[in-house]
Amino acid sequence: MGRLLSRVQSLALALGAPGLLLVTFLDSSFLSLPEATDLLLIWMVVQHKTLMPLYAGTAVVGSVAGSLVLYYIGRKGGDALVRSRYVDDAYDYTGQIFYSEIDMAYHSSGPHVDTTAMWDKVEGQLMPLPAVAGVHPQASFGHLMGGYDAGYYGYLWSKVYAQDLFTAFQQGGLENPAVGMRYRKDILEPARTYDPDVEVQRFLGRPMSPNAFYQEFENAPAPAPTGSPSP
Repeated sequence: MGRLLSRVQSLALALGAPGLLLVTFLDSSFLSLPEATDLLLIWMVVQHKTLMPLYAGTAVVGSVAGSLVLYYIGRKGGDALVRSRYVDDAYDYTGQIFYSEIDMAYHSSGPHVDTTAMWDKVEGQLMPLPAVAGVHPQASFGHLMGGYDAGYYGYLWSKVYAQDLFTAFQQGGLENPAVGMRYRKDILEPARTYDPDVEVQRFLGRPMSPNAFYQEFENAPAPAPTGSPSP
């Protein structure tokens, strides 16, 4: 997959604006190209500063076109194709859980830890593939030494919160100005002046629930209707 992404980016650079159109279209439809569009756009603008309006407009057109195609396919009964974009999500989320668990294990096991033995043990408990003998993958896990201090779990946990917050927009309408204003007033404006759970409950009218996240895997009922959110 990495080789494919590299080839797509190389082709886009060679083609200029049409290549950028291709990458943004694919990123919004059939392929996941994390950060590829942003990096490609920045690189192209640096090379040709006078063409920035052209490149910016091209990126917008490609993204919108890809989204419309995906929407059209879904409306025409291509739900299975749309779902295929998320085929690896379960494995990816399991990987995030593994990284969170190994991060916690290292930070709670005292000053003397056999990092390789512990990695192999936790990987064997959580991941579908066994650990490979003779390698030390923990050496490339930069978060361990980057000041996260057993906080890697926050990546996946933030997704759980985000999915739950989004239920308000699903129920009230994606372009509902009242819901948008409540989100601004209850979540964005206070920032960290209140405990996050307090802000979430104020916005949703109920405590945070992981059901929206679980529902992505069709393992939970639809989220319960919100209560009485703050005015």
